Amino acid sequence: MTRWLLPLALVMSLSACSKVTVENYDKLSVGMKKADVEAVLGKPDNCGDAVLKAQSCQWQSGDKVITVQYLGDTVAVYSREGF
Repeated sequence: MTRWLLPLALVMSLSACSKVTVENYDKLSVGMKKADVEAVLGKPDNCGDAVLKAQSCQWQSGDKVITVQYLGDTVAVYSREGF
C-alpha cells in the first residue's frame, strides 16, 4: 500500500499546481502585457506563430483551456473553455 502513496501524492500535488483556474482567468484583462499574463498563468503550453504582430497562446489543464490573443505585446482578446 505504501508504494502507491508516493505516486498518488505526486499526482495530487501536480494537479493542485495548475494555474488554469477561474480565479486566474478573472485576473486577466484587455491591455495587459504578455509578461503580466505569464506572471499569472505561467509559460503557455503553446503559441501560434506571430502574424502581423498578432499571436494566440493557450494554457491547458485537462479539459480546461485559457486562450489569450495578443496584438504586439498586449492582450487584445481572451477566452476560456471547459470551466
